[in-house]
Amino acid sequence: MILINASLSTLKPTPVVTGGEALRLKLFLLDRKLQLPRIFHRLARTPDEATEEWVSERLLVDALEEAIRVIRRPSLPVDFGSTIRLADMGIYGMAILSAPTVSDALERSVRFQRLMTTSARIYLEQTKGNVRWIWSSAEQRTLGIRIRNEVVLVEHVAVFRALVPGAIPRRITFIHNPPSDCKGHVCFFDCPIEWGMDENSVEWSTAALHLPLNIDPALSKFIECEAQRRLELLSPIGSLNQVKDVILRRLSTGDTSISTVAAVLGRSPRSLRRELADCGHPYRTLVDSVRRQRAMEMASEGKHSMTNIALKLGYSELSAFSRAWRRWFNQSLHETNN
Repeated sequence: MILINASLSTLKPTPVVTGGEALRLKLFLLDRKLQLPRIFHRLARTPDEATEEWVSERLLVDALEEAIRVIRRPSLPVDFGSTIRLADMGIYGMAILSAPTVSDALERSVRFQRLMTTSARIYLEQTKGNVRWIWSSAEQRTLGIRIRNEVVLVEHVAVFRALVPGAIPRRITFIHNPPSDCKGHVCFFDCPIEWGMDENSVEWSTAALHLPLNIDPALSKFIECEAQRRLELLSPIGSLNQVKDVILRRLSTGDTSISTVAAVLGRSPRSLRRELADCGHPYRTLVDSVRRQRAMEMASEGKHSMTNIALKLGYSELSAFSRAWRRWFNQSLHETNN
């Protein structure tokens, strides 16, 4: 059964997307007179009805793959993804649209992601002068998943341009190889595109992040609270590995605070701390455990200096890393190198 019950409190572990996304694809295919998968005929017919549904992501992936095989148009992800409107995204879109600044809008796109889909994770990584919006999916790299990843990045850029008209990304990266014809992608993104990379990401200049969006503060706060309320109705954080994965990705940034990790997971710091404590994993202990495991893995690879390992683990000083190493393995860095 692909159609998922609308109740947020009973959301299934199966990766899902909102019915609004599925309805957009249904209308897009109908407009191009393509044959619809049978399950599409059971979807809601209006946007208002669609926002109350959850649909298996597999429906979108299979439909996208079938569509591109039929019409043989490499720009299909751009054609479809660029039709996105914030109004199509329900409370998730409203939370982004009502953010006080562009930076807040990006942060909300990460924090409230689970209101839109459970099929992947979104991360923000900030470096000097740039911020990367990363779409991380653990799904196999089938043709359908490749198209889905392209659609998501196109949608992100389209939404960003709704907030900042004419905005041009610094760089786009995809984990898969390029399609046979990239003209549509190049024209839409209007920036360098790199294929076969480690992540699907959009890189923006931080210069635009502090632009005010002229939103009424009371309205912005009201919608943010409503989005947070709905987020809290979703299922708990799930496996401990999910929390560890976020911590691991944050190590090199030096920011593994519980407030940051909780935001990525769409939780409040208080509820995340409580859930971890109930499972017997105090947050600080968990971060230390992730650091220890990663340090052991990197050291065993034999190609990283201890200074490099320290930096990758978020230590600003080698002395602090040295003390941690002795505590973890009961030996000094000097003894390890020898």
